[in-house]
Amino acid sequence: MADDKNTGTPAAKAETNGTPKTPPTLDTNSATAAAGRPVTTMPNYGDPTVDRLSLEPADSEDWVTRTKMWVEENPVLAVVGAVGLGLLVGRVAMAAAPQPAPKTLTDKIEQRAKLLAKQGRYAADDAGDAISQQLAVAADALSEAAHSVSKNAQHGYAEAKDFTETIADAIGEAFSKKASDWMSKLS
Repeated sequence: MADDKNTGTPAAKAETNGTPKTPPTLDTNSATAAAGRPVTTMPNYGDPTVDRLSLEPADSEDWVTRTKMWVEENPVLAVVGAVGLGLLVGRVAMAAAPQPAPKTLTDKIEQRAKLLAKQGRYAADDAGDAISQQLAVAADALSEAAHSVSKNAQHGYAEAKDFTETIADAIGEAFSKKASDWMSKLS
């Protein structure tokens, strides 16, 4: 009886060992997509195969649903992300929007004062950098000069000491000669 089932077509003969020769085709409503991962419109909370942080859209309904579920699961991160995105978009929009021309003279003066203050801050920063560089150069030069003066002062001190000793010796000789002349006159 088993032979009666498998004797008809070559495909039926190929299925006798339990594996078909051609893979089964998947329709669009299948549980697996062409990429081989499960496609779900409402993933189960206990399903480890569904990556809840991935927002890669399989179809338009799927990524919207997954985004909504991620926001429901992570409300704090969603709020922080929305605030950050809002600040970024606001900064870009404000930078792109042209400043309106001032209407009154005081507004013109105030705008000009703000511009000059901004330019002054830049100039002060540049001047501060230049001054600090010049002070560093001056400090190095003063250090070298102080070292040279110290070296010359030590040399001068040694010369002065030698000179005073020479003068002391000369005064001592002169005094002893005078003393001996006085002694010879007295004797």
